[in-house]
Amino acid sequence: MARKGKIGLDYFSHDTEFDNELEYIIAVHRELGYYVYFRLLERLYKFYGYYYPSDKKSLALLGSKINVNIESLNVIINDCLGEHLFDKCIHKKYEILTSTGIQKRFFEAIKRRNEVEIIKEYILLNNVDIKSYNVNINWLNVDISTQSKVKDSKVKDSKEIIYPWTENEFIEVWEFWKKYQKEQFRFTYKPIGEQGVLSRLKELSDGNLGTAMLIIKQSIQSGWKGLFELKGKFKTQQYDREQIFNDLRQS
Repeated sequence: MARKGKIGLDYFSHDTEFDNELEYIIAVHRELGYYVYFRLLERLYKFYGYYYPSDKKSLALLGSKINVNIESLNVIINDCLGEHLFDKCIHKKYEILTSTGIQKRFFEAIKRRNEVEIIKEYILLNNVDIKSYNVNINWLNVDISTQSKVKDSKVKDSKEIIYPWTENEFIEVWEFWKKYQKEQFRFTYKPIGEQGVLSRLKELSDGNLGTAMLIIKQSIQSGWKGLFELKGKFKTQQYDREQIFNDLRQS
Protein backbone atom coordinates (compact mmCIF):
# COMPACT_ATOMS: atom_id res chain seq x y z
CA MET A 1 0.00 0.00 0.00
CA ALA A 2 1.40 3.40 -0.99
CA ARG A 3 2.25 5.71 1.87
CA LYS A 4 0.06 8.82 2.01
CA GLY A 5 1.83 12.14 1.62
CA LYS A 6 2.22 14.45 4.57
CA ILE A 7 -0.74 16.78 5.09
CA GLY A 8 0.23 18.91 8.10
CA LEU A 9 2.73 21.74 8.44
CA ASP A 10 5.83 22.03 10.62
CA TYR A 11 5.56 25.83 10.68
CA PHE A 12 3.00 28.57 10.13
CA SER A 13 3.30 32.35 10.22
CA HIS A 14 0.98 34.93 11.75
CA ASP A 15 0.75 38.70 11.63
CA THR A 16 2.37 40.94 14.22
CA GLU A 17 -0.76 43.12 14.22
CA PHE A 18 -4.12 41.46 14.85
CA ASP A 19 -7.43 42.41 13.29
CA ASN A 20 -10.30 43.71 15.40
CA GLU A 21 -11.99 40.31 15.66
CA LEU A 22 -9.00 38.67 17.31
CA GLU A 23 -8.33 41.75 19.41
CA TYR A 24 -11.89 41.40 20.72
CA ILE A 25 -11.29 37.76 21.72
CA ILE A 26 -8.14 38.81 23.58
CA ALA A 27 -9.92 41.75 25.23
CA VAL A 28 -12.73 39.52 26.51
CA HIS A 29 -10.76 36.40 27.44
CA ARG A 30 -7.35 37.98 28.08
CA GLU A 31 -4.31 35.67 27.94
CA LEU A 32 -6.49 32.55 27.82
CA GLY A 33 -8.19 33.73 24.64
CA TYR A 34 -4.84 34.34 22.94
CA TYR A 35 -3.48 31.01 24.18
CA VAL A 36 -6.48 28.93 23.06
CA TYR A 37 -6.70 30.52 19.62
CA PHE A 38 -3.05 30.06 18.73
CA ARG A 39 -2.70 26.61 20.34
CA LEU A 40 -5.71 25.52 18.29
CA LEU A 41 -4.04 26.88 15.14
CA GLU A 42 -0.84 25.00 16.01
CA ARG A 43 -2.73 21.70 16.33
CA LEU A 44 -4.80 22.48 13.23
CA TYR A 45 -1.84 23.16 10.96
CA LYS A 46 0.27 20.33 12.38
CA PHE A 47 -2.24 17.49 12.19
CA TYR A 48 -4.94 18.47 9.69
CA GLY A 49 -3.37 21.24 7.62
CA TYR A 50 -6.39 23.37 6.76
CA TYR A 51 -9.13 22.54 9.31
CA TYR A 52 -9.67 21.16 12.82
CA PRO A 53 -12.48 18.77 13.83
CA SER A 54 -14.84 20.36 16.35
CA ASP A 55 -17.00 17.43 17.41
CA LYS A 56 -17.38 16.87 21.14
CA LYS A 57 -14.65 14.23 21.41
CA SER A 58 -12.06 16.18 19.40
CA LEU A 59 -12.56 19.30 21.50
CA ALA A 60 -12.35 17.29 24.72
CA LEU A 61 -9.02 15.86 23.56
CA LEU A 62 -7.81 19.32 22.56
CA GLY A 63 -8.72 20.72 25.97
CA SER A 64 -6.84 17.91 27.66
CA LYS A 65 -3.80 18.44 25.43
CA ILE A 66 -3.54 22.19 26.02
CA ASN A 67 -4.72 21.99 29.66
CA VAL A 68 -7.85 24.12 29.30
CA ASN A 69 -11.18 22.96 30.75
CA ILE A 70 -13.82 22.10 28.17
CA GLU A 71 -16.27 24.78 29.34
CA SER A 72 -13.75 27.60 28.81
CA LEU A 73 -12.61 26.08 25.54
CA ASN A 74 -16.16 25.94 24.16
CA VAL A 75 -16.91 29.52 25.21
CA ILE A 76 -13.79 30.86 23.47
CA ILE A 77 -14.39 28.83 20.30
CA ASN A 78 -18.02 29.98 20.14
CA ASP A 79 -16.87 33.58 20.48
CA CYS A 80 -14.31 33.00 17.69
CA LEU A 81 -17.15 31.70 15.50
CA GLY A 82 -19.23 34.74 16.41
CA GLU A 83 -16.35 37.00 15.34
CA HIS A 84 -15.95 35.04 12.07
CA LEU A 85 -12.42 33.90 12.92
CA PHE A 86 -13.79 30.51 11.86
CA ASP A 87 -16.46 30.01 9.21
CA LYS A 88 -19.86 29.47 10.87
CA CYS A 89 -21.60 27.76 7.95
CA ILE A 90 -19.00 25.07 7.39
CA HIS A 91 -18.71 24.56 11.14
CA LYS A 92 -22.44 23.92 11.40
CA LYS A 93 -22.51 21.59 8.39
CA TYR A 94 -19.35 19.51 8.95
CA GLU A 95 -18.31 20.14 12.58
CA ILE A 96 -14.91 21.57 11.64
CA LEU A 97 -13.07 24.84 12.30
CA THR A 98 -11.52 26.59 9.32
CA SER A 99 -11.48 29.93 7.47
CA THR A 100 -10.35 31.40 4.17
CA GLY A 101 -7.28 32.85 5.91
CA ILE A 102 -6.31 29.48 7.38
CA GLN A 103 -6.68 27.82 3.99
CA LYS A 104 -4.71 30.49 2.14
CA ARG A 105 -1.79 30.10 4.56
CA PHE A 106 -1.97 26.32 4.18
CA PHE A 107 -1.94 26.34 0.38
CA GLU A 108 0.85 28.91 0.35
CA ALA A 109 2.93 26.63 2.59
CA ILE A 110 2.42 23.50 0.44
CA LYS A 111 2.84 25.02 -3.01
CA ARG A 112 6.17 23.21 -3.48
CA ARG A 113 4.69 19.79 -2.72
CA ASN A 114 4.09 17.40 -5.58
CA GLU A 115 0.71 16.24 -4.36
CA VAL A 116 -1.74 16.68 -1.50
CA GLU A 117 -5.09 15.13 -0.56
CA ILE A 118 -7.87 17.65 0.13
CA ILE A 119 -11.50 17.16 1.19
CA LYS A 120 -13.41 19.13 -1.40
CA GLU A 121 -16.40 20.06 0.78
CA TYR A 122 -14.17 21.72 3.40
CA ILE A 123 -12.60 24.23 1.00
CA LEU A 124 -13.73 27.87 1.07
CA LEU A 125 -11.35 29.17 -1.60
CA ASN A 126 -12.45 29.44 -5.22
CA ASN A 127 -10.87 27.48 -8.07
CA VAL A 128 -8.90 30.48 -9.33
CA ASP A 129 -7.21 30.96 -5.96
CA ILE A 130 -6.41 27.26 -5.60
CA LYS A 131 -4.98 26.90 -9.12
CA SER A 132 -2.64 29.83 -8.46
CA TYR A 133 -0.77 27.72 -5.89
CA ASN A 134 0.21 25.21 -8.59
CA VAL A 135 -0.02 22.08 -6.44
CA ASN A 136 -1.42 18.76 -7.69
CA ILE A 137 -4.52 18.09 -5.58
CA ASN A 138 -6.14 14.72 -5.12
CA TRP A 139 -9.69 15.78 -4.32
CA LEU A 140 -11.55 13.70 -1.76
CA ASN A 141 -15.22 13.83 -0.78
CA VAL A 142 -16.69 13.84 2.71
CA ASP A 143 -17.52 10.34 3.91
CA ILE A 144 -21.23 10.84 4.55
CA SER A 145 -21.45 7.68 6.64
CA THR A 146 -18.71 9.00 8.92
CA GLN A 147 -20.41 12.38 9.23
CA SER A 148 -23.70 10.80 10.19
CA LYS A 149 -22.01 8.62 12.81
CA VAL A 150 -20.53 11.69 14.47
CA LYS A 151 -23.90 13.36 14.76
CA ASP A 152 -25.87 10.24 15.66
CA SER A 153 -26.24 9.74 19.40
CA LYS A 154 -26.04 6.00 18.81
CA VAL A 155 -22.30 6.40 18.34
CA LYS A 156 -22.06 6.19 22.13
CA ASP A 157 -23.24 2.61 21.98
CA SER A 158 -21.00 1.57 19.10
CA LYS A 159 -18.45 -1.13 19.90
CA GLU A 160 -16.52 -0.83 16.65
CA ILE A 161 -13.02 0.49 17.31
CA ILE A 162 -11.13 2.26 14.53
CA TYR A 163 -7.39 1.74 14.95
CA PRO A 164 -4.96 4.47 13.81
CA TRP A 165 -2.74 1.67 12.47
CA THR A 166 -4.05 -1.65 11.18
CA GLU A 167 -0.75 -3.57 11.31
CA ASN A 168 -0.99 -6.77 13.36
CA GLU A 169 1.99 -5.76 15.48
CA PHE A 170 0.21 -2.61 16.67
CA ILE A 171 -3.04 -4.40 17.45
CA GLU A 172 -1.12 -7.05 19.40
CA VAL A 173 0.70 -4.41 21.46
CA TRP A 174 -2.55 -2.49 21.99
CA GLU A 175 -4.21 -5.66 23.34
CA PHE A 176 -1.19 -6.08 25.63
CA TRP A 177 -1.74 -2.48 26.83
CA LYS A 178 -5.40 -3.20 27.65
CA LYS A 179 -4.41 -6.36 29.50
CA TYR A 180 -1.85 -4.34 31.48
CA GLN A 181 -4.53 -1.77 32.38
CA LYS A 182 -6.86 -4.49 33.61
CA GLU A 183 -4.25 -6.37 35.65
CA GLN A 184 -2.48 -3.37 37.16
CA PHE A 185 -5.34 -0.92 37.67
CA ARG A 186 -8.48 -3.07 37.32
CA PHE A 187 -9.51 -0.77 34.51
CA THR A 188 -11.36 -1.73 31.34
CA TYR A 189 -12.04 0.70 28.50
CA LYS A 190 -15.52 1.46 27.29
CA PRO A 191 -15.62 1.78 23.46
CA ILE A 192 -15.85 5.59 23.33
CA GLY A 193 -13.05 5.91 25.91
CA GLU A 194 -10.80 3.48 24.04
CA GLN A 195 -11.36 5.37 20.79
CA GLY A 196 -10.43 8.62 22.52
CA VAL A 197 -7.18 7.17 23.90
CA LEU A 198 -6.28 5.80 20.45
CA SER A 199 -6.82 9.27 18.98
CA ARG A 200 -4.60 10.78 21.66
CA LEU A 201 -1.91 8.17 20.97
CA LYS A 202 -1.97 9.14 17.30
CA GLU A 203 -1.47 12.80 18.26
CA LEU A 204 1.31 12.04 20.74
CA SER A 205 3.17 9.99 18.13
CA ASP A 206 2.56 12.40 15.24
CA GLY A 207 1.01 9.44 13.41
CA ASN A 208 4.23 7.41 13.55
CA LEU A 209 3.69 3.71 14.30
CA GLY A 210 7.14 3.14 15.81
CA THR A 211 6.78 6.12 18.14
CA ALA A 212 3.33 4.91 19.21
CA MET A 213 4.75 1.49 20.10
CA LEU A 214 7.53 3.12 22.15
CA ILE A 215 4.97 5.31 23.97
CA ILE A 216 3.05 2.20 25.05
CA LYS A 217 6.26 0.47 26.09
CA GLN A 218 7.32 3.55 28.09
CA SER A 219 4.07 3.62 30.08
CA ILE A 220 4.11 -0.10 30.84
CA GLN A 221 7.74 -0.19 31.94
CA SER A 222 7.25 2.98 34.00
CA GLY A 223 4.10 1.67 35.67
CA TRP A 224 2.00 4.56 34.34
CA LYS A 225 -1.75 4.41 33.88
CA GLY A 226 -1.82 6.89 30.98
CA LEU A 227 0.04 7.49 27.72
CA PHE A 228 2.47 10.41 27.42
CA GLU A 229 5.05 11.88 25.05
CA LEU A 230 8.38 10.06 25.06
CA LYS A 231 10.64 11.15 27.90
CA GLY A 232 14.21 10.54 29.08
CA LYS A 233 15.87 7.41 27.72
CA PHE A 234 12.80 6.53 25.64
CA LYS A 235 13.25 9.65 23.47
CA THR A 236 16.52 8.29 22.09
CA GLN A 237 15.42 4.69 21.57
CA GLN A 238 14.99 3.39 18.06
CA TYR A 239 11.93 1.38 17.14
CA ASP A 240 12.79 -2.33 17.04
CA ARG A 241 9.79 -4.62 16.66
CA GLU A 242 11.35 -7.73 18.17
CA GLN A 243 12.96 -5.81 21.02
CA ILE A 244 9.68 -4.17 21.97
CA PHE A 245 7.86 -7.48 22.08
CA ASN A 246 10.63 -9.06 24.15
CA ASP A 247 10.66 -6.11 26.57
CA LEU A 248 6.88 -6.18 26.97
CA ARG A 249 6.81 -9.90 27.66
CA GLN A 250 9.34 -9.38 30.45
CA SER A 251 7.42 -6.44 31.98
